[in-house]
Amino acid sequence: MSKQLFIVNVDGDATNKTATSFADVRAGKLGFVEGGAVIASLTGGEAQIAVDDEISTPFTGVEVQDAVKQAPFAGTAQQATIDFTGAAAGEPLYVKLIDTTIGTMDVEIKSYERATLQGIVDAINADGAKSGSKFEGFSAALAASVITVTAPVNKTFRVSATDGCTLDQLAVKPVPTRGQDEDLKKLEVECLPSRGIHNNVGFPVVKPDSKVVAGATYVLYVYDIARGVPNKAGTGTAAIEDNQIIVAVKSDLANTIAALDGDAIAE
Repeated sequence: MSKQLFIVNVDGDATNKTATSFADVRAGKLGFVEGGAVIASLTGGEAQIAVDDEISTPFTGVEVQDAVKQAPFAGTAQQATIDFTGAAAGEPLYVKLIDTTIGTMDVEIKSYERATLQGIVDAINADGAKSGSKFEGFSAALAASVITVTAPVNKTFRVSATDGCTLDQLAVKPVPTRGQDEDLKKLEVECLPSRGIHNNVGFPVVKPDSKVVAGATYVLYVYDIARGVPNKAGTGTAAIEDNQIIVAVKSDLANTIAALDGDAIAE
């Protein structure tokens, strides 16, 4: 799937909320291009989205399979609870944290064994406050015989503990952030291949400056497009090419994007 990202940091025309000329597009306003001209809104014919020096692959309204509007979200941090009420007598008191964020077997694991439950909590909090530690940003709290461990947003983890403890791994389920500045920077890197830039790690890495405004949040408009393309010259066959166009609009702008050819944008 080809994925293109357009970041809009400049408000458009007061009436249409979009660019009205190519000069506006070059100034960073969101533009709809159809028939070689910038138009106020999409009409259903073959069109492109343009911002700054970037322009999308052409598409028609009937090729839009899904059109979704995603509001920015600050995320929800995962919490797990460990109830030591039934902990086996004589067994060492401990909590083991397993960072599963990476999603592979190569995970970070650390055990906190102390003489008291408060000692375990203090050890987790000390580690969480330490820059560069494996579990930086994690925290713990004690209420009666229950320890609650909280991860940083965008982290997932599992816990184990002394035999006999009752574990609730998802006392609060994690929900990732969306539309935050760091999310957009990662999305920029994901979409670099659409601009012909494939080298993100080797030397020399050549990529454009980020267009994300530090500290800003963005509303995302995500369009999934299925477009028929010729399979091979002279064969008369065609293949379906899946494209995704993402338009990120800075949240404090008045910009809106109309539904494409009747396809409702879901909030």
